[in-house]
Amino acid sequence: MIKVAGWTVAVLAVVVITGQPAMAGRRRSVRAENKIEIEGVIKTPGTTSLVVTTSHKDDVMVSLTDKTVIRHGDSSVAAADLKASDRVHVKPAQSNGVTTAMECEVQNENEPEY
Repeated sequence: MIKVAGWTVAVLAVVVITGQPAMAGRRRSVRAENKIEIEGVIKTPGTTSLVVTTSHKDDVMVSLTDKTVIRHGDSSVAAADLKASDRVHVKPAQSNGVTTAMECEVQNENEPEY
């Protein structure tokens, strides 16, 4: 009769039940979500898009939709009220090469909310 260690039986049970190898210390690759955030100053405001200049001096065009949430503190802001030189933090989604703002937070310091 063959002697089998208890841990070997446990590993084999995991493999049979899940179909996955069970190895101590095994690293799993986790697919990173394509999350980006854009922070900078509005260079070109608009009602359907913004051009934001980042701290790296890159100009990034961000589309705005009727679902884009724009706020300054606790106040909602209309896209038409955004102006060049407003500091913003944008949480966009990317699809088919288009960057669309889901949220846009105006971060102007020492300035009352809109």
